[in-house]
Amino acid sequence: MNAEGKYHRLVLVHQAHFETFRKVVAKTHLHVRDGNSYRIADVPYVALISQTAIPKSIINFLLSNPSLLQKVALYDMSPLYEGKRFCLRINETDSSVFRKFEDFLVKHGFGIKLLREIPSLTQ
Repeated sequence: MNAEGKYHRLVLVHQAHFETFRKVVAKTHLHVRDGNSYRIADVPYVALISQTAIPKSIINFLLSNPSLLQKVALYDMSPLYEGKRFCLRINETDSSVFRKFEDFLVKHGFGIKLLREIPSLTQ
């Protein structure tokens, strides 16, 4: 998705795995259609949106890499599937697309809690 001249990659997964996460955040370029051809574009922002709980290994890896925090966001939607009215997130990016995603959730009655504030997930 291109917004404000920057590409934002939203990766929807049923279940997040550490090795897959590492590959996703390492891939900073994508092929994008440009008229009748394709070109390689830089993707400065990536959001992982998981239907199930995000493993501690992914959370700890992201939190221990401050440079990644500026470009990678995590959204754990598992509480919604448990009937709760909130999801969990880590988003320290300045991505307008990710902020609009969060605004959409709030507008539709869902809360957002910070993953790092859930002690059992970050220890």
